[in-house]
This record gives sequence, structure tokens and C-alpha cells, in this order.
Amino acid sequence: MAVLKTDTRRWTIPAIGLLAALVVGLSPLQGRWSQPLEDWLQRGVAPLQASEGVLIVDADDRSIEQLKGNGSWPYTRDTHALLIDGLRRHGARAIVLQLLLAERRDTVDGQPAAGPVSAGRTADGRLLDDSKLARTLAADGAPVVLAAAGIEPLPPPATSDADVPAQRWQAMLLPAASVQPAATGALRLGVVTTTLDEDGVLRRMPLWHRGDGRTLPGIALAALFAAGGSVDSTWPTDTQGRVRPLLAPLGSVARISYHDAWTLGTGDAALTPGGRQLAALIRGRVVFVGSSALLAGRSMTVAGQSDSMEIAAQSYTALRDDRLLRPAPAALQALLVLLALTPALAAALTRTGTRWLLAGSALSLVLLLGAAVWLMHTLTISVPLAAALTALPASLVALLVQQRREQNKCERRLAFEREVASQASVAKSAFLANVSHEIRTPLNAVMGVADLMATTPLSPEQRRHVEVFRHAGQTLGALIDDLLDLGKIEAGKLELHPEAFELRASVAAVEALLRPRAGLKGLAFELDIAPEVPAWVLGDRRRLEQALTNLVGNAIKFTASGRVALRLGVAASGALEFEVEDTGIGIAPEQQKLIFEPFVQADDRVSRDYGGTGLGLAITRATAQQMGGSVRLRSRPGQGSSFTLTLPLPQALAPAATPAPAPPLPAGSAPAAAPYAGAVLLAEDNELNVYIVRAMLAGHVGRLDVAADGREALERLAAGHYDLVFMDVQMPGMDGLAATRELRRLEAEAGAPRTPVVALTANAYDEDVRDSQAAGCDAHLAKPVSRAALLDTLQRYTSKA
Repeated sequence: MAVLKTDTRRWTIPAIGLLAALVVGLSPLQGRWSQPLEDWLQRGVAPLQASEGVLIVDADDRSIEQLKGNGSWPYTRDTHALLIDGLRRHGARAIVLQLLLAERRDTVDGQPAAGPVSAGRTADGRLLDDSKLARTLAADGAPVVLAAAGIEPLPPPATSDADVPAQRWQAMLLPAASVQPAATGALRLGVVTTTLDEDGVLRRMPLWHRGDGRTLPGIALAALFAAGGSVDSTWPTDTQGRVRPLLAPLGSVARISYHDAWTLGTGDAALTPGGRQLAALIRGRVVFVGSSALLAGRSMTVAGQSDSMEIAAQSYTALRDDRLLRPAPAALQALLVLLALTPALAAALTRTGTRWLLAGSALSLVLLLGAAVWLMHTLTISVPLAAALTALPASLVALLVQQRREQNKCERRLAFEREVASQASVAKSAFLANVSHEIRTPLNAVMGVADLMATTPLSPEQRRHVEVFRHAGQTLGALIDDLLDLGKIEAGKLELHPEAFELRASVAAVEALLRPRAGLKGLAFELDIAPEVPAWVLGDRRRLEQALTNLVGNAIKFTASGRVALRLGVAASGALEFEVEDTGIGIAPEQQKLIFEPFVQADDRVSRDYGGTGLGLAITRATAQQMGGSVRLRSRPGQGSSFTLTLPLPQALAPAATPAPAPPLPAGSAPAAAPYAGAVLLAEDNELNVYIVRAMLAGHVGRLDVAADGREALERLAAGHYDLVFMDVQMPGMDGLAATRELRRLEAEAGAPRTPVVALTANAYDEDVRDSQAAGCDAHLAKPVSRAALLDTLQRYTSKA
């Protein structure tokens, strides 16, 4: 049971809620934030049917088409005169003609007038059609209101007008003089235009409009005057003399078509189909005549989109029945704020916690909304709830702030630890990249010497030693690549480069690489590709081949006899499934969840007997997850394992045919046709690398010049012509990329031919390749580089001398 107890710290809860309510209630935020909720409440309480006593005569598209068959077209204003006569004859109380008759119709008997016209007559003395409408307006019967329009609204004046507040316009567009009755007292005008709120919604209707030195009522007020009503001093108006009518949705006012009303007006109700019912609809009503075919006459209201006749008719009945929204008094708004603060006051007086405050706030919210609905529906009072509703979350926040103080301390400690871990990951990635660069440089010498020795006469034992060099160097290079990939994964920087590629060609490349390895162990290699597998897919080809190479390579490594199978099919979800199955040693159940972790193998015996670092499966799983896929494992010790790689690779169209690239040369071999270049420039600061490259290119270049940095390379290029430049990236002074950019700039300024530049560097990241291309390099060779790759590049970018 809650015990009343004063806690000074808890009094901050209602205090903050009250402060938030005051800030919102005394600022423009009150109206801006309350408006959507008020609109929602207004739609909920709006009557489904407007008040009785109004009727719309709609010149819709169908009526216009039917009127084309009744004489000349376009129809003359005699048509309106006949309609008005008919409506009067059938007992209309007042008629509001919302068609803006601003231009003069110089026609006679429905035909264009010939010759000069004056005083409403033609040269032969016949009356113009507009004159007939003017005489009809002045005749006895139900009064008729004509439409006027304001042009270019003006902002409200800085000080209130001495007269009645009104919507100000730069000018007024009035009915043409030819339709105005001769007796000025018979002319009734109502302005049909009004301004919208900033969000394009019509919520407020001006009672009066002022422009061109005259003041006119709005169309709804003019209709009220015509029906015998008057202005009520109790109407709730704002500083600009506007009211907020409670409008219903479109279709709430009874309406008949213009054609039906015109047919009834020009004939006998007893003889017109449905005439008696139409006549009963007209009798005693204020009739609004307009056209829903005019798109410009439509506006968005709180109740939805509506046309001008509906808005005017409903606004008239709202004025007539005093169905106008009133602003809530300040005392009522304060009472609602107090209701919103009740849970916070209870939390200050008792030791209730967050759960009870949440429950009390939910109850207060329900009571606030219920009170707002009742006030609007019963008393037509619009209550701005923004201030009261702001007090609820503000109170909750105040309570939560107290509870968060201790948590903040813990979170700051955790954030610091995460930042330390993140910085450690970044530092490790940078360290790995630096180590990779430093290892690749001497490794380039080891692999280069092995290549050079392979081209010399060797005894079988010496050739075996060379192959050991090569195998060890390739293993070390693969380890460096795996460490770089692992660093990218842990730093969250592993990038994918999707492209359209031929799936079977990629699988065939993996098969060609690994089938010989399986054959050396006497294993059968099975490849099965389902026929429904698409030929071309969209994805990262290199990462897919890397994952398949890891899986199939592991299967071969851990299988002593039997077979290794690679199967490719389509899952029920549409994703591609690559299953690698072997008959190897299998994996114990307790180890199956660990083998996807970096540097983890099934047990120490596996690492001792089979070697490896345990990075392949970790990289494969991370790559699959980044590609939106997964890797599953099924295995039993002694009976083999099955890895299933699932990847969502969408089908792609084959690109336009391009010349097939030359197949890669095996390590240690040279191109079929020995390449030759007259002069080659090597920009390299490491003497060991200079020695290796010079030895590899011996006999294939006429002259090999060496530059120790980028500045010297530019000087040599300026002094003479070179067929090809091998450019190291990291050099003292000006680096290779800066030198390449400067070379391309000088070539462009002088209009000189482009000198091929190949980056020859230990930087092997994908972004390093992109940086080289962006600097202007034609190709990128990562160390360690083979003699075959150097000669292949030489052949590609030079011609034989």
C-alpha cells in the first residue's frame, strides 16, 4: 500500500510537467501541436448529415452534356434565368448563384450579337441575354445572391480596423454590369473566395470581406441574410472576424443535378419524371447553385475534400444553427492541465514507481480525450490539448531521469569500454595492414628468387627446394590475405563489390584450382549443378570464389579417402545453396559451434596433424552474413561433414559480349611470345626489390632505369621516353600516387601521349587498388609479384621493339 510521504526530490516531477505545459501553452506550439488532434476530434463529432433546409443544384459533367442538346452551346444566361424562375415557382426560400458571372455575354437569342451594342440592346433593338437574367434577379420572389471573388489576399492590418474585422483583398471581382439589376437594392453579393491555413486546409470562414473600398459578406453570411437571418453577436470570431463552422463530410447536403432542376423549372412538375419529389425538395429551402465540374472550386476541409457548394451550404447552416466551434476558456485549459498532472502529483506525494505513474498517465490520457470529445460534441468547444498532453511525458521523463542517474554512470563505463575496443580493433587493422606491407616486401624477394631459380638448370633435389620456397611463400601470402580480411571484418569495413557474373564459370574456376589437389590425395571430386540454377547472377564474384575455395579446400584437407562433392541448387526461398560434402574425419558436436570462430579448430590434434590457422571458416561465415546469407554445418565424427552456404544471389542478365581476357599464367612460366620493351622505368626505393625486378626483366627490356622516389621518376620521364613505368606507392618524399597524378596532369597540359603506369606495391587492399586507379595507374600489381605477372604486364602495355 502506498504511504503518503513528502520527498522534495519527487516534487520535481510535477514541477517539470507544469513547466513543460506552460512553455507549450504560452507559445505558438500550443496551436501548432494541437491542430492535428483537434481536426481528428472534429471529424469524429461532425454530424453525418447537415441541417435541413438547404439544397445543392449541381451543374455536374452529366448536366453540362445534357444541356448541349437544348439549343445553342455554350448555353446562354437565359438558362440561369429560367432556372431561377422555376426555383421561385416551386417555393425556394433563397437562391445562391455560386457561378462567377464576371464577363459580359453579348449574345442575342443564343447567337453572337452582330454590330454595336449599347444600353443592353443590339443595333436592331433586341435585348441581350444578360438583360433577361438581370430582370429575373430584380423580379419578385426568392432573393438571389450572386457570387463575387477577392483577388490577391492582403495580410491583416497591424492595428484592428475601426469597422468590423474583415478579410482584406487587393481587388474585388464582381458580376458583370450586364447581369446586375437596374435597382441597386435588388443586388445581393457574397464573396466565394477565402484563404486556407498554412497546411492547405480550410478551417476558418471570414464573415466579411473588404476590397476596392467596399465591404461584402461571405457567401454563407449573404445566404443567411437572404433567408432572413442576421449576424449574432455571440458568434465566436477571431481577430480577423473568422468563424470555425463544424463541417460534415462531402455528400451530407441533399443535391440534385442542374439539368433536372432546369427541366423541372421549365416544365410542369406533374408531367416531369420525378417532378413532384424534386419540387418537394426545393420548397422552403435555400438553394445553392454551382458546378462540381470546376476543379478550382474544390478545397480540403477537416472532414475531407469538398466542393464550394457543399462548403457554402454547410457554413450557412452552421451560422443559422450556431454550430460554430468556440475556443476553450483559460480556466478550462488550466483544469485539463491539472488533470494531466494528477499522476505526477501522486508520484510526488507517495512512493509510487514508474509502473504506477505509467498507468495513471494512461488513465489521464483517456480522460483528457474523453473530455475533449464531450466538450466538442456537446458544447462545440475546441480544446487545445498540446499543453496538457505535454505535461504527461514531461512528468514521466522527470521520473525516469532520477532513475537513470545510476544507469548513466554504468552506461558511460560501458561506452568507454566499447570505445577502447573499437579503437583497439582499428589499431589492430592498421597494424595488420602495416605488417602486411612489411612482410610482402621481403616475401617479394623470396618468391622472386624462387621464380628466378626455377628458370635456371637445377638438379631434382634443387628443384624440390625451389618448390618448397614457392609453397611456403604462397602459404604465407594466403595467411597475410586472411589476416587482412579478418581485420576488415572485425573493424566492420569488409566491402562487397556486386557485379553480374557467370556462376558456372566461377564454380569451374574453383574446381580447376582444387581438383588437382584432390587428385594428389586420391579423392574423387564430384561437381553437380542443378539445371534450374541461373547462368548469370548479381553478387561479389571474388568473395563467392573465396568462400567456396575455403569450404572445398577444408574438405580436401580433412579427408584422407573417399570423395569430396560440391553441389549447387536453388532453395525454396529462391536463394542459391552451395553444399560441400566430404567423407573426412567429421567434427564432434561440442566443437561444431566453435569452428566458425577465428583461430579455432576442432582440437589441438587437428592443428598439429593438418595445420592451418582456423581463419577460413570465420571469414566464410562473415562474408556470407554480409551478403545476406548463412552457413550451416552437419557433421558426425568419423563419417564426414556437410557445409551448406546459402546466398541470395538474384538472377542477372548477361552483359554485352566483350573480348575474353587472357587466362592467367601459371607461376614461374612466361608468356608464349617473349615480350620486349625498349625502355622501362622502375620507381622503387628498396634495393632488394630493384634487384628482383631487374633480374626478372633481364633480356626483356633494352634499358631499365631506376628512380628512388616519385620526384626523380618525374624528372626521368621529363628527360626521356619510357614504354612502361613500374611505380611503387610508398616512397620517401613524393609517393607513387602523387607522382602518377602529377604525370597525368603534365601529359594533359602538353597533349603528350599517355605513358602506361603500373602500380607495383605491397598495398593489397581493395581500396588500395581503387586509389591506384583514381591516381591514373593503368594496373595494380600487389607484392609478392611473380615473374610471369611482370612479363604478362610488360607484354600487355608495350610492343616488341
